[in-house]
Amino acid sequence: MNLSYFKPRKPFSFSPHPFDLGTFMGLWQNHDDNHFLLKIYRMNEKEFSSYYAYHLNYALKNNLTSSEDFFSHVWQIVQSRIKHFEMQDPFSNNHGMHRQNLAKLQQFQKYPNRIDEWNGRPANIVITEKDELT
Repeated sequence: MNLSYFKPRKPFSFSPHPFDLGTFMGLWQNHDDNHFLLKIYRMNEKEFSSYYAYHLNYALKNNLTSSEDFFSHVWQIVQSRIKHFEMQDPFSNNHGMHRQNLAKLQQFQKYPNRIDEWNGRPANIVITEKDELT
């Protein structure tokens, strides 16, 4: 069973919350990560914390995960997509869109990095940041 930590849009709901994920038909199974990222691409940077909190609260309220696991899940989804865009052909017809999406994901990733109280990111990143502080 694939567990989604994100709040789905109810099928045939024509007035969903702006942060609910999915289409008017609902959320496609196993595509929740794509829907989560699609919202980020169109989102203003000021909304990142509210968006993250909205889905975290949903996951906690429904006993789907802990705050730490939710953080790790989101961080990994974003990091994987960043790597994906970095590997794309810079001469493809979609290069402009890839650059915009990459920039938006890098902006978003700054938010979870600021709230990482568990050092939930890969050890090499956490150690590098701590070394820079000393």
